[in-house]
Amino acid sequence: MSNENEGAEAAHTLREQLDIGNAPISNIFTIFDLLNIDVIFVQADNNEHGFTARDEKSKAIVVVVNCHLPYARLRSTLAHELAHISFSDDLTNLNTHLYSSDSEIRANAFSRHFLLPLAAVSNWWDKAATKDTHRFLNSLVRNFGVSPAIAAFQMSNADLIDDAVCEQYRQESSRSLAKNYGWEDLLQNRVNEIHTKKEPKLLKEKAITAFHNGKITQNELAAILKCTVTDVARNFPISSLRESKTDVADPIILDDDLSDLL
Repeated sequence: MSNENEGAEAAHTLREQLDIGNAPISNIFTIFDLLNIDVIFVQADNNEHGFTARDEKSKAIVVVVNCHLPYARLRSTLAHELAHISFSDDLTNLNTHLYSSDSEIRANAFSRHFLLPLAAVSNWWDKAATKDTHRFLNSLVRNFGVSPAIAAFQMSNADLIDDAVCEQYRQESSRSLAKNYGWEDLLQNRVNEIHTKKEPKLLKEKAITAFHNGKITQNELAAILKCTVTDVARNFPISSLRESKTDVADPIILDDDLSDLL
């Protein structure tokens, strides 16, 4: 089976498991919540998209993404990382994640098909009032939250446009489509919403549990929760015996493998 087909099949399987069919995914963070995976935003250069970190002992997984990515790119990056998790890709092998590697091609295919299934493209085209492919491109970008490049690629896969038109549509931008078709405010609202800082709930819960078990100190918990040591002492009281252990406790170390940077 080709990388494209593997990615598409895995995306379809996950959608079935999540019982979302071929419907648009309006809030992709809910997918990660359902899968108990934390998403963390970081400041990074524009050419860095995201990576996945896995703690081999606890099997906890955290996806880290560049907070400066455009709306559609951020969503496709999250879906891309979801592919690596779904396929249990080796996150420590740099060669596995080169742009032309099988795992990257497969993850890119997964991302496209997870955000915009081919069945959805065909169904929406059948129901389209007019068979204007540019207007349909806009409809897919608006309703499925994908880039024009992904929408054009899937339209081509569905045999709705030829290669030349596909290349032309790939050069469009979400903002230009939103301006031309009158949904600029909607796009801006989505941009604001997706870039609202997300709190790593699972990581914080694990840190609190680790603190209660004497694995991390008050200072370390305060750093993770982004509060003061006084706040930790007030909200998470401990016995005098437990306090004596906090200064020598070993910190939990998450294996933040950076080799999966896109």
